[in-house]
Amino acid sequence: GIIGRLPVFIENEFWGFSAVIISEKDFLANAGIYNFSKEGYKFRLAKVDKELSKETFFPGEGEDFNINNAQSIFIEDGNWTIYIYSVNNENLYLALLPLGIAALLFSLVICFFVVKLLEQPKKLQRKVNIQAAKLINSELKFKILFDRAPIGIVHVQAEDFKFIEANENFLNKLGLSIDEINEITFNSVLENFQELAQLVEKGKKLNTFFIRKDGGKIEVNVAITYLKYKSKSTYIFIIEDITERNKAQIHLRELQSRVKMAVQIAQLGYWEWNIHTDEVIWSPMMYKIFKIPKDFKITPDFIVSRIHPLDAKKYVESIKLLMNGLSVDPSYEAKILDPENNPIYVLGHLESEKDKKGNVIKVKGTLIDISSEKRTKEELDQSYDVVLQQNKRLINF
Repeated sequence: GIIGRLPVFIENEFWGFSAVIISEKDFLANAGIYNFSKEGYKFRLAKVDKELSKETFFPGEGEDFNINNAQSIFIEDGNWTIYIYSVNNENLYLALLPLGIAALLFSLVICFFVVKLLEQPKKLQRKVNIQAAKLINSELKFKILFDRAPIGIVHVQAEDFKFIEANENFLNKLGLSIDEINEITFNSVLENFQELAQLVEKGKKLNTFFIRKDGGKIEVNVAITYLKYKSKSTYIFIIEDITERNKAQIHLRELQSRVKMAVQIAQLGYWEWNIHTDEVIWSPMMYKIFKIPKDFKITPDFIVSRIHPLDAKKYVESIKLLMNGLSVDPSYEAKILDPENNPIYVLGHLESEKDKKGNVIKVKGTLIDISSEKRTKEELDQSYDVVLQQNKRLINF
């Protein structure tokens, strides 16, 4: 049995000990120890005998109990040791099986991640190789574009404007060679090198002149871009030769001025009608001919409304034929009406404008006021009639 004792206090004063003797089986049953037996485990309680200095097992030592296979736990309260082991090792294996499967799965997961981790350097290396190939390809394309660009491209050092590289277009424009630009600086080819500081500071386009090797000048537009190259500050200059373009613009302005003067001298009005947008454009002389203010909104219907009904039909038919891509007699004479319905005699010219596909996109023409000439002719005709009448009277006299 098991002997237990408990201190007893009466009115908060120690009275003594109470003792109890518990049957070993009842004690073990109430402690739930026998449940281990049902689950396939053997157990023993053990306590060291102080007199014999030997561990004593309960229940007795006669029963077969393999202490070498047992696991133990020491209970300080009472100095007890509990030994337990599985009667059927398969139960132990079954108990450990879920843990083993979990460990195996965990190992597989770890292996998967380790393999993936080891593959990363290879993937990174492949990406590096691909990017390197792309970079080489991009550099090759850039080199081709740089050398064959239809504009000048120059790469210079930011510190002293010494040439790093220049493309063929720039060299040809200035009549220089690669060896020659290595002996000069970029600012030395500018007519006014002080403009370079302004270009670098503001970063805007600069219209200036370059000095050729033979002393000639070319007019250029220069744009600048900053570039970090081999840990050094550099500039990329984009140079567009605008010499011929400016000459053409000057020639065009002169031509426009001459045409304008000729139109003014001839008192010729010009008009055009965009058949897609229905927009009508008149020159200043057209407003003078029709005697209407320049801020008046002009429409095709308004023009037809101001043409004398006897001439409007022919005018509309000619416009329709031109819109359909057909040819008409370009010259016509008509009578239009001013805001007070007074007649104005005009001489006109019609033509169409086509796009690249041959479709008509505009109808346009010119107009000149011939009212004075028309009146002069009428006066001459009247004078001629008067002379004829007088001659008839003289003959019949």
